[in-house]
Amino acid sequence: MKTIEVKLFEFSELSERAKENAINQVRESRWEYDWSGEVLLGLENFLNEIGAYITDYSIDWQYPSRSYVKVDSSNVNFDFEFESDDYSLTGYCMDYPLVKTWNETKDIQDSIYAWLIDCAKDYEYQISDEGIAEFIECNEYEFTEQGKIY
Repeated sequence: MKTIEVKLFEFSELSERAKENAINQVRESRWEYDWSGEVLLGLENFLNEIGAYITDYSIDWQYPSRSYVKVDSSNVNFDFEFESDDYSLTGYCMDYPLVKTWNETKDIQDSIYAWLIDCAKDYEYQISDEGIAEFIECNEYEFTEQGKIY
């Protein structure tokens, strides 16, 4: 039997090159939008509040123009107004574009598109170098000197 000793580093202790390696390694393993469950629940809650529901959808979190959300709006209450301080359908910030746009336009598709745009911005940050570095630090990953996840 042999014992191997490995030096481990926090992200902040890595060289710039090792940080790049670490970020790229984590990016390759993170191809899903971390908040997709919460944002979809927010959309469902929003539609429920105004009297509509989803009949079909396909969402590309990175490209809103490739996405669609089909809605049954036969029972929508177009007089419904969210209270200005009642932007929290789930507690996640992506509720805001749905409620804000609805209050301004009373248009379901405009509200959904505003939501998709903000979700895409959130996802873009999530997969950016800065977003990945934040994710690494929050989750206290450890690395080898070369930036390989241990």
